[in-house]
Amino acid sequence: IDASIVEERLRSMRTSERVKDVSYSAFMNTSNDVNLSLHVTENEFPIISGLVIKGNQRLSYSHIVQLLNIHSGDPFIPEVIAEQITKLYSLGVFKNIHYEIEPIDSKMLRLILIVEERATDVLKVGLRYDNYFNLVGVLGIKHEHFLVPGLRLEGQYQFAGLGRYETRLTYPINIRDFIAYPMLKLYSQNEPKTLYELYGKQIAVYNDHRAQMSFGIGMHPRKNMVIEADLTFEETQVSPEVGQSNLPEWQDDFGYLNLFICIDDLDDILIPTTGNLIDFRYEYSTSSLIGDQEYSRFEMTWDSYNANSKRDNIRLRGRFGLLDGGEELYYKGFYTLGPDDFVGLNYYELAWKRLLLLRVDYRRNIAPDWYLKFTYNVAPNPDWDKERLYPFEVNSISGVGASLLYNSLVGPIEMTLGYGEKVDAQGHKTWQQQSYFTAGFKF
Repeated sequence: IDASIVEERLRSMRTSERVKDVSYSAFMNTSNDVNLSLHVTENEFPIISGLVIKGNQRLSYSHIVQLLNIHSGDPFIPEVIAEQITKLYSLGVFKNIHYEIEPIDSKMLRLILIVEERATDVLKVGLRYDNYFNLVGVLGIKHEHFLVPGLRLEGQYQFAGLGRYETRLTYPINIRDFIAYPMLKLYSQNEPKTLYELYGKQIAVYNDHRAQMSFGIGMHPRKNMVIEADLTFEETQVSPEVGQSNLPEWQDDFGYLNLFICIDDLDDILIPTTGNLIDFRYEYSTSSLIGDQEYSRFEMTWDSYNANSKRDNIRLRGRFGLLDGGEELYYKGFYTLGPDDFVGLNYYELAWKRLLLLRVDYRRNIAPDWYLKFTYNVAPNPDWDKERLYPFEVNSISGVGASLLYNSLVGPIEMTLGYGEKVDAQGHKTWQQQSYFTAGFKF
């Protein structure tokens, strides 16, 4: 037995508010094994004899207690109280939460929770510009206590360069000490999408129209983590723009199970310097639900930011996608999505049923709110299940870029000059130049 490991574990126990003291003794038994005996003295915590809630205007006492999951008769353990308050904050319903204690005697106290609810209605307006969709406007609304206390209505409408509309109804509840929320989602989109041949030649611009309705449940198992699972029904129509004939088009109905997991501990939403953002999505469609298409679709993106100094930052990014089944569902595949995804190729230029992208960015703060960024990204083409990951005979496609970034009052403004490889039908690689301009907030 390693005594240093035992001491390290005991030090960890001593930091807990539940443990007053802990020690151990060890002795050899007749089998030449070591018997370890722990001596633990627990802290005696006062008992909560009553719970008072002040400041609530629309949420009822019983609803807040159900979410808080603290009741009369529970021991008063400060770290548990802080953890449950953090979970309440994660709902986005409260602007401020703190508590006070009122001693009753040496062993009992009254817990007073003081809350300040956020405004019932919140309206957000934003603009974004990029080379592909041009100017895009957004209207977002959040309405707390829609029809009944605790029911949240969220809506977002994007318009001009594309059309997207999403509405969510959620109702948070406490299940086994997890904050969960049953949800109903309605989603519609109508946006242009350029289809390319495998070798980078543009085929046509299509209108991608989809309508979805989803029923599911989401939860926050821990801080900065979201898990959502739902059953989605989708109607899809993907057709060429007017004036383009003799081209394929798709019109399909789907029913699929959808899983979404996100871990976000970035230190800043606009220009992060440290932290990770992990995005995991999985779809499984079966004809037993609706339609006659069966497929599975998996996609994962991981962004990691590390600050080398106060002025220098490195971002590592990986993106992988796999579509299994439904080979004729071209629009369900994967695409390069612009300068924040792959520098050197146009929007949607690299498109296939599988995708693997690796990227590194070096960013330096050259003046207040001004940054210089250099990028290298590559799409490796390894062997995959007796064939290549991409259907061309080169080992990889790479790209490089340089960017000037300004953190303005209307959001980041970024100009990027990139060079990227493209492959022709004979397997020859050539370099092409791409320039990008983006402005405004991400949404």
